[in-house]
Amino acid sequence: MFTLKIVKGAELAEGVRAEMPLPEALSRFTVGRDPANPWPIPDKTLAISARHCEFVAAGSRVLLRDLSTNGTFVNGSAVRIAGDHVLRDGDLIAMGPYVIEVRGHGAHAASAAADDQVTLHVPRSAVEPRSPSVEDTAPIRGGDPAAMLAAGLGARPPREGLTEILMAAPPVDDADVEVTKIRMAPKAPPASAPAPATPAPAPAPAAPPVDPVTAALAQGLGLPHAALAGRSPAEAAAQVAGLARAAVFALRQVASPQDPLRAAPTPEAALQALLALGAGAAALLQRSAQEAAAPNDKRP
Repeated sequence: MFTLKIVKGAELAEGVRAEMPLPEALSRFTVGRDPANPWPIPDKTLAISARHCEFVAAGSRVLLRDLSTNGTFVNGSAVRIAGDHVLRDGDLIAMGPYVIEVRGHGAHAASAAADDQVTLHVPRSAVEPRSPSVEDTAPIRGGDPAAMLAAGLGARPPREGLTEILMAAPPVDDADVEVTKIRMAPKAPPASAPAPATPAPAPAPAAPPVDPVTAALAQGLGLPHAALAGRSPAEAAAQVAGLARAAVFALRQVASPQDPLRAAPTPEAALQALLALGAGAAALLQRSAQEAAAPNDKRP
């Protein structure tokens, strides 16, 4: 008896049975996507019909019959079988993405005639009774050879199904194909849209914050704050203190012996006395400066 084996496409469906023997007592054996078939073959591309083809016994022969929409093809033919094909050892049956190889022989293969190798149109009376197939139950579809033959409309040209298109198409070699990246072009502004406004100039950097210590020192010296810019409060205080000490030292050199600044034993003691006077220290320094600038004969 014959054994059917998937030689191409078995990897496309998980759990598919790759090899299936036809039963010894063969009456009707269907193949297709429907799990109710004796040999269900899943197909995500849907190129295989729910009941794609069937194998039936006809005397000493086993016949292959196409029930599909997209066609069943034998031995590399580009034309789908239009009738009952007598099954032979070594036949290659193409359906959708699958290729099935036939191995074995029929019940009386040795007595089969040589013309059994071609597709035959066996009268239905020669085939054992079977349940209605697609040809019997489906409405006539334009271009469906099985339905057309059943209705005696074989004069119409057969329709090209998905399998014919896949078989006739040349193989695609995309090794040298370059993928072009598509970029969206910027939308052009409407004709009435106003011209874009000139961007405002960047704001000027903010001025550094004024330190209150250096500001107070500058104010006490009668100078703008910029005179002490770039100095830390400690640096500005040390510089102003040094100038005050030098001024008191110089004023002590020219002051009269009766001047309080001269009476202090050291410049530091004179500075300490001035600080103790608070606001009156400025008046004392001014009087000492005036007396030092007066002629000697006018000094007290």
